[in-house]
Amino acid sequence: KLLASARDDMVRGAGGRLTEDEGTTLAGKYPGRRFRAAVADPRPGALDARIYLVGPKLYQVMAMGTEERKSTIFLARDMRLK
Repeated sequence: KLLASARDDMVRGAGGRLTEDEGTTLAGKYPGRRFRAAVADPRPGALDARIYLVGPKLYQVMAMGTEERKSTIFLARDMRLK
């Protein structure tokens, strides 16, 4: 529920519309969400984000780009706990 709420807040804050959403884990044990949203203002584009709940902490990583540059490399796929 916390992850869904954080996802919805990120999408709403960016003025977007959720287009993809799936569960994921970090380090094989911490729950997370991987999602994408379409953004209209100020220019059409996309938002890619990952959120993870690690113990009591919520980690959020987001990247946004225009339609012309939506092939952004998303660095969160390389997130690791240290």
